[in-house]
Amino acid sequence: MALKQTLSLLQKDLEQEIVKQCEHLEEIMSQSPDSDLLKLMDLMAQGKCNEALKMCNELIAKDIENPKKHIIKGITLFSLDRNKEAIDAYNIAIGLDPSDAEAYHNKANSLVKLGKTEEALSECDRAIALDPTSAIAYYNKAVILADLGRREEAIEYYNKVLEIEPQDLMALNNMGVNLFFLGRYEESIDLFNRVIALYPNDSAIPYITKASALFQLGNCEEAIEVCDQALRIDPQDPLIYITKGDALAMLDSKYGAMDAYSKAIEFDFQNAEAYLKRADALASVGRYQEAITDYNRAIKFEPENSSAYINRGVVLYHLGEYHQAIKDFDKAIKLDPHDVEPYINKGKSLYELGKYREAIGEAEKAIKLDPDNAPDYRYNISLVLMRIGKYQDALRECEKGLKVDPEHKLCYYNKSTALYELGKYKEALEACDKLFQLDNSFPDIYKLKTLILIGLEKPN
Repeated sequence: MALKQTLSLLQKDLEQEIVKQCEHLEEIMSQSPDSDLLKLMDLMAQGKCNEALKMCNELIAKDIENPKKHIIKGITLFSLDRNKEAIDAYNIAIGLDPSDAEAYHNKANSLVKLGKTEEALSECDRAIALDPTSAIAYYNKAVILADLGRREEAIEYYNKVLEIEPQDLMALNNMGVNLFFLGRYEESIDLFNRVIALYPNDSAIPYITKASALFQLGNCEEAIEVCDQALRIDPQDPLIYITKGDALAMLDSKYGAMDAYSKAIEFDFQNAEAYLKRADALASVGRYQEAITDYNRAIKFEPENSSAYINRGVVLYHLGEYHQAIKDFDKAIKLDPHDVEPYINKGKSLYELGKYREAIGEAEKAIKLDPDNAPDYRYNISLVLMRIGKYQDALRECEKGLKVDPEHKLCYYNKSTALYELGKYKEALEACDKLFQLDNSFPDIYKLKTLILIGLEKPN
């Protein structure tokens, strides 16, 4: 879903951290009001960070022993993404006043930007030890833990933020996001309801994420309603239209989904996700050439997205352009060699080209990557083997599949078929009867059973 972009915007965006830093500047100002510092904060709020940095240096030159001014310089450098210099400024502040918690938790932000997450966590811990009431120290640690995938721990620290500042919007949003990632969708929805109650018109983001959680729970109608609420706040946000489109697609409203994705493109003509999803919707109604055009656009704007190549390859497969489809599947494999889907689809294309051994090779790769679904791939291999008349080998593949899943209907069907072709009619009938017990409406089961019974009537 569009949630991937929303989550990035909520949790990792530099702008969000700058907002937090500006809030800190306000705290510093309130502790020691100073007209120069107020002017400095105003420059930061306007995004004039270079001017702010110049002013910082002038203020430090006048009062070099003031740790707060070095902290402010660090925040300014952080805003300019000059993190090594920011750390130097924070270290000077720490040298001047080792008991100032603000220097440590601000230093943590710059360490994160440099990829030094463990050091950043240590700095957060120092800040918390010095000032256990510092909400931003807990907040920063929570963000770092979430980025490391330690979401349960992150939630603990967001809770600590909310104990100190119960209405902290960013903490509420990020905690909801982490609950979502953990699959705790109901809790995520409850938390975003709390955000919406506190800040009903501040941002569309909590509505989008709530809609995504509803989507995951299968509540697509309600997800669409929440998206419509979000559109009243921000009618030009492409993420809202993409989220709404996903819910409409799940309800099989394919043309409604297309319209939603088209609106997303209208407001962001470089949105690869919108093109990709509109292409999927077009392909689902057989509009393959239009779908290919949209897949091409998605790839243009996001050339490293393996899904675009896979899905375009599937459309090319349906158009009978097997060689071109294989090129797309190969590109997808290069981008993500652990995704089983391009191997499966490449195997199908190779099968259609009569390259049976190569098709089997792709299915075997799929088995290694995804052993839980090995019976499906064993079935595919058995199809290829029966196509070239190797019924004993096909039977062996079906048996392997049934060892993993004793109720795999397709494997039973091919097992019965292979046994029939081998003239083992009694065993074929047993396999067919087992399939009948599992699903008496299975396609062609009556035809297969009739052929087997005729075979049994033949004289030895």
